[in-house]
Amino acid sequence: MLTDDDVAIQTLIAQLDAESYLQREQASAALKDLGKSAEPALRDALTLKSLPEETRVRIEAILPSGRLQTWETSAQRRDRRIVEALELINSNESRAIIVQMANDATGFTAFEAKAAARRLSGTAPIPSKLELPPDLFYPHRNSGA
Repeated sequence: MLTDDDVAIQTLIAQLDAESYLQREQASAALKDLGKSAEPALRDALTLKSLPEETRVRIEAILPSGRLQTWETSAQRRDRRIVEALELINSNESRAIIVQMANDATGFTAFEAKAAARRLSGTAPIPSKLELPPDLFYPHRNSGA
């Protein structure tokens, strides 16, 4: 029995050969964002002899081809970019946030944050806990506005 996710993935695969270029692009992007959860259906589709060439080309572009290439979901990409930005800022506050992420996050985000903390450990002491001023993110709250 197919789940709702399976049906959605099959629909997206069918849209890879849609008449509209925009529809094909949107389906490709959605399948990339689904990441590893779409991989089995994509690999199964490649085995079909009746698969349109446009669909085959798009699926091959979506699937990771080598052993070193891995899936990165849009949420993981966002978290990686957040950590990279904080690392580039390299202030006491940004290092504190990285440590907080390394301690509180799980999986991919924690891995990225711990790696950034190790890289930054040679530049300045990394705070052991998050000590941010209360008005850091909302300075207008204390201005009487």
